[in-house]
Order: sequence, then structure tokens, then C-alpha cells
Amino acid sequence: AVAPDGSGGCYIGGSFTSVAGVARLNLAHVRADGTLDAWDPQTNGPIECLLATAEGIYIGGSFLNCGGEASPNLGLVHRTTGASLHWTPTPDSVVRALATDGTDIFVGGKFKNINGVQRRGFAVVTKSQVVTSLDLNLNSNSVNLPPEVNALYYRFGKLYLGGQLVGVAGATRVGAGAVLLSNGAALPWNPSVGARVRSITY
Repeated sequence: AVAPDGSGGCYIGGSFTSVAGVARLNLAHVRADGTLDAWDPQTNGPIECLLATAEGIYIGGSFLNCGGEASPNLGLVHRTTGASLHWTPTPDSVVRALATDGTDIFVGGKFKNINGVQRRGFAVVTKSQVVTSLDLNLNSNSVNLPPEVNALYYRFGKLYLGGQLVGVAGATRVGAGAVLLSNGAALPWNPSVGARVRSITY
């Protein structure tokens, strides 16, 4: 996972123990000149996605601790110090995608619950850690497994989703779909992908 820092460098995440010969546990910040910054939040499991914002770096993956605090699978750390900013919605399984409209955080993954609220594969969480009422009612091809969202892309009030899906907001959408965020309604965009989608961009 890679997130630009706005100054030519990048925050990177994955499953590693060092960068440029320096100990770094799954997370690091590489400056524009290629040198390694002191930023070192550390997680005890792999990182799947990063989202850099003015308030901090949102981190998703499969872990129990982030930035020195218990924060299962999803957390927020300071852009400079790497310390936890105590945003811990606690999804019950892996987080694989993050996006934002500048107000709320869109979370995708393979979870069934987040912050004690039932949400299958996708949730909207406020910056004050409240799960909003928007539920896209995603469906998978198995009643026993939650739908899996691997990719999210927000643009002009529309949210595009990709993953292991067969239904989005009451409409048949295989692999990928899109919704209007103002009301959660499915949009006509329907590529009907025959396998799992892992990334979306514009």
C-alpha cells in the first residue's frame, strides 16, 4: 500500500520488517529524496491500505495494534510522530480499502461488524468514530461469507466499489458497482466483472 505525503514522498505499508536496512514493522515513510523518515507507528500484522489526510494517516489491514495502541484492523496515526490518534472503530476482520470525501471515511474489507454495528464489507465512519446509517446491503455469492470490498474510489458524490460482490444497494452488480452517496442508490455503472476486483481508479 502507498499513500503520497503531499511533499513528493510516500507512506508505505505491507508485510515487512525493514526498509533500507532500518527496522520498520509493516509501515514506513520515505521522503521525496528516497531517505527514510523516523515515522514508525508499527503494527503486529500486514497492512492492506493507507489513506493520507490532513488529520493523519488512516491504516487498514489485519492487525491488533497500531501506533502503540490496541486498534484492530483499522486505525489513525499522527503524520509526523506515528502515535495513535485514538480512532479505533474495530472492524471484526481485515480492512482492504479506504477512501474519503473529505468529511467521512469509507471503509471496505471482509468484516461483518464495525464499532458494534452490523455492516457487511463496507461502512461509512465519521471522524468522531460513529458508523453512519448508510448501508449498501452488499451481497456475496455465499450466505456464510460476507461480501469482500477490495477497492474504493470516490469522485463527485459517487463511490465506486470493487471486490467479491454479486449485489450492491439492491441491484445485481458482479465484481464492481457504484452508488450515489447522497441516498445510497445504485448507479447504472455495471461492468459485470467475472472475477474479484482488486483496484479501481479514474
